[in-house]
Amino acid sequence: MAPNPINEWLTALGMLSSGNTGEDESSSKRAAYASMLRDEFDIRAFTHGSLAFVARRSKWGFPKYGEICEYLAEWWKDNRPTEALRLTGTPEDKWRDQMRAEREEAERDWADPANVRRSLSLLTDHPMQDHLGKMLGALVMRHAPGNCMLLPDQYRPPEAEERLRQMHARAYARMEE
Repeated sequence: MAPNPINEWLTALGMLSSGNTGEDESSSKRAAYASMLRDEFDIRAFTHGSLAFVARRSKWGFPKYGEICEYLAEWWKDNRPTEALRLTGTPEDKWRDQMRAEREEAERDWADPANVRRSLSLLTDHPMQDHLGKMLGALVMRHAPGNCMLLPDQYRPPEAEERLRQMHARAYARMEE
């Protein structure tokens, strides 16, 4: 069973506030407190600093749930981390990062003329040559439009000519600057 940091924090609070090992506070009571505190506070609130703060205010034994919340909220208000701790990120962040990495890999892959030529050579005598050739053209157009000139006309997307003209015009304009 994985350790529960809030339960451990409550056990330590029992030792500090009542002068014994905290065993007089039943494990079911600690579990109930832990469950509620998990809903009330960020896990980062359960530190040695917050433990000391709450224990110093618990002068009459183990505090009631409301007292723990009051003391912990007071400590958290002044000690909340200023930057959000990002341990793993959200699923959306992971997905976005993965998509960005895959797009960058595709751009690197298709930007290499040798990879485009190798892909073209694999189409030779393939039963779906025309269909796959058009897919290859779309991929090259999307990820490395400058390499569209390596494609035979039948695989080159219709918008490739205009895109290549625009790229050449921009490159020429930069050379004149």
